Amino acid sequence: MDMNNPGVHGTRGTVYDRLTRRFRALTGTGNVITRYDLETAIPGTRVLFYGDKTTIHRVAMREGTILVDTGNGGDPGAWHAFRHGQPAEAVPPPDPGSALSLASAFSGSIKTPDGKWSIAEERFGEQKPSRLARVNEVRGGKDYFDLPADHNLAPVAYLPLLKKILVSGTLPDHWGEPDLYWLADPETLACTPIHGDFRAVIEWRDTRAPSAGPNQVWLTWVDRDHDETLVESWNTETLEMKIIAHLPEVQANSASGAVWVDALAHKLYLVLNGDLLEVPLH
Repeated sequence: MDMNNPGVHGTRGTVYDRLTRRFRALTGTGNVITRYDLETAIPGTRVLFYGDKTTIHRVAMREGTILVDTGNGGDPGAWHAFRHGQPAEAVPPPDPGSALSLASAFSGSIKTPDGKWSIAEERFGEQKPSRLARVNEVRGGKDYFDLPADHNLAPVAYLPLLKKILVSGTLPDHWGEPDLYWLADPETLACTPIHGDFRAVIEWRDTRAPSAGPNQVWLTWVDRDHDETLVESWNTETLEMKIIAHLPEVQANSASGAVWVDALAHKLYLVLNGDLLEVPLH
């Protein structure tokens, strides 16, 4: 039921009119503040900024200073230092992150840093498996990696320390996460099967992951089965993935700039609904 101007034109005393008056009375009893279930789930969590007239879209850090983006996510001039609980002076955009190169989820391709090779998913129809091709960008020509012909194959990331491509494989009639992974050598076409859970890396397509220290990046992925976001540290040399935080009932992806980890201070900064939260890492 909807009613304009409750209490007038014969509506005084109606259920809607009385309910509206109660809500108006509640607004005058004090300040309304936002509280997140995360504050109860992880003791020590606190809201640093409540987005009202100004909302925060992304968070980062530079030299110990928190940086926040108060624009629409695409305006580089919208970055500000965060001081005394408020966005302060305008600052240059933060560094895009690590040198980890990830394939585009839309183009299905990745180029080696030296510009010599492009590794691309080559499709032959929606119901048919794809192949993984290597294109020589200098001399021309195309070759194929020797990988299972019954899988959809896709490049995920170029690993500079290993000089290899992380490749995922999924059966065409299987929806969901890949079931096989390989390390592919763009120089020799050699492929080595590897075991691990790299779902967080796949979610990071079209972006660059913030650095977590030498050979490491921070990644997040949303576990919808358990209704939580997992924050992980990935060693790009050993390929070890370590979970450092569970954020229950939160869907936040660091790929969009909504999560930043301050390893030295053992804190995580999280953007939710335009608000900025600080979460301790125990």
